[in-house]
Amino acid sequence: MVDSTPCKRCKSSPGTLLLRGDAFCDSCYVEHLTQKPGKNQSLIARGLRQASSDPRTFQPKYLIGLSLGPSSAGLLHMLDSKARFFQTNKPVNNFEFTIVHIDTSLETPAGQQSPAQVLLERYAARFPHLQFESVPVSSALDLDTIDWSVLPSLQAGLDSLGQLRQLIRDLPSVSSRVDLLRLFVRHLLLQAALERGSNALLLGTTTTALAELTLAETAKGRGYAIPCQIADGPYPIPTFPRRVSGENVDNRSARQARNSPEVKVLPVYHPLRDIFRKEMVQYVNSPLVSMGELVAPDDMATGATVVSHKELSIEDIMSRYFADVETGYPSVVANVVRTSEKLSRPTGSPCAMCSMPLDSQGDDRWRGEIGEARDATLALSGTRLCYGCTRSIRG
Repeated sequence: MVDSTPCKRCKSSPGTLLLRGDAFCDSCYVEHLTQKPGKNQSLIARGLRQASSDPRTFQPKYLIGLSLGPSSAGLLHMLDSKARFFQTNKPVNNFEFTIVHIDTSLETPAGQQSPAQVLLERYAARFPHLQFESVPVSSALDLDTIDWSVLPSLQAGLDSLGQLRQLIRDLPSVSSRVDLLRLFVRHLLLQAALERGSNALLLGTTTTALAELTLAETAKGRGYAIPCQIADGPYPIPTFPRRVSGENVDNRSARQARNSPEVKVLPVYHPLRDIFRKEMVQYVNSPLVSMGELVAPDDMATGATVVSHKELSIEDIMSRYFADVETGYPSVVANVVRTSEKLSRPTGSPCAMCSMPLDSQGDDRWRGEIGEARDATLALSGTRLCYGCTRSIRG
């Protein structure tokens, strides 16, 4: 708060919020912060329109992934405001969007609402003209965009939630559990976008979150595929055949089908890629936006006390690190993302779990340098996993 300094933009109101070292009043802060995402969305729409069969009548349809954090909440507010403006003033430029949240709660008792469902009811009350959909993360078990033969067998006699809960519990570490849940969420959002006929998936990923993802994926062994994960553009969605019960792992035709799956492509964009997380936190808490109560409490806090570092995932460590760097050295955060954007997109067969292109030599070379043997079961079945997914699943 910097009330003694006049707003840099209007000069008439006191500056109450800092943005890149300059003081802005609430109104100018909100207006200034929305300019870059608004421009990004316009560029996205223009590219989709030009690629359509009839650019003159084409109206983009987006799926917005709502994580209930400050960034995705702020993105929703920005896009809703822009859509309502277009509806009144420029109908030809309007767009449609669907909001989907993937509920990752695994411990909610039967018959009770999860915390996410309670929060989504508040969203529906705040935005009565919008429709919010909640998809349980256990729905991932029905996806064919994952080759389930590479994962431990699901426990019989349990419902889908129980099976997924047991699968996650049996993973070797906290980082493994967080990693696979994140992958399940991404798979479900992509599938939801395809099923609803969306032209693109929009994620509220800030510069800070992209920097965290860059270093976290590098630490986990997926550095080769970073350009596919942080850059805007086409995202691969392979489809794997389900393994039939009793199928011989040495079945050559089944093995070939898994190694050469059908691959669809869906554009994924990050309209907030030029904004820091702390700026989005200020945005949702500003009086003109007032969405702080709609943000999950855990997503507003950083640097919480942890009894043991064993309780931290790689993502937690990166989040804490960049929370400090973002405050003192924001240019470092931006440089991590800009440097990663310069990398070329890799090509190759998709990983059976994360769908990222496999490094034909890098995974085996990395495994050899640290003295690990290739898993015999995976080698026999012919299924390909990237090094990062191998570590997450098998330790």
